[in-house]
Amino acid sequence: MNVRLFLFGMLAFLLSGCDFIPTKNTSNKPVSITADGQEFHTCTRFSLNSSYLFGSVTYDLNFLQDGMKVELKGVSKVEITELPLRIDALMPSSLPDIQTDHDASGKSYQEGLTYTFSDGGKAQVQSGQWVAVKEPNPICSVRIDESQGGAQPPPKIGDVRGGYRFNGGNPNNQKNWVKQ
Repeated sequence: MNVRLFLFGMLAFLLSGCDFIPTKNTSNKPVSITADGQEFHTCTRFSLNSSYLFGSVTYDLNFLQDGMKVELKGVSKVEITELPLRIDALMPSSLPDIQTDHDASGKSYQEGLTYTFSDGGKAQVQSGQWVAVKEPNPICSVRIDESQGGAQPPPKIGDVRGGYRFNGGNPNNQKNWVKQ
């Protein structure tokens, strides 16, 4: 009888699951989190805990998105992708000829300077070529001050953050922001 009880106890222990070491993002770099096919973005710390139960792994995630706390439990598939802190600004729809055209003040285009064009596009001259200007990633337009325990509220339609105007919808979708 004691052997059966011991074996039953061992089987129950093995099937009850165990927690793995949690994963944490301590860098505050922007990341895209896909959890069971649903996409999220965060620019703050997050935690990811995994559990093994009955032969399968499930995940629990905690993070802030748009200043709101998100807790996901029992997720079966998670993908985390780092996103860049800075992205290419929108290029102008048509670029002037660096050699023959002049800027708005009538001067020749200068190496290393950033020019903003009438359509809102930005470009810089590097090695005699037009290149995109790097700007802060608008996904991180909601900055969290964890030392104060809070966040900026989500943007309202028409709000301008980091040089981009919010047109409504999901603030983490770059298509909803227009360069000013």
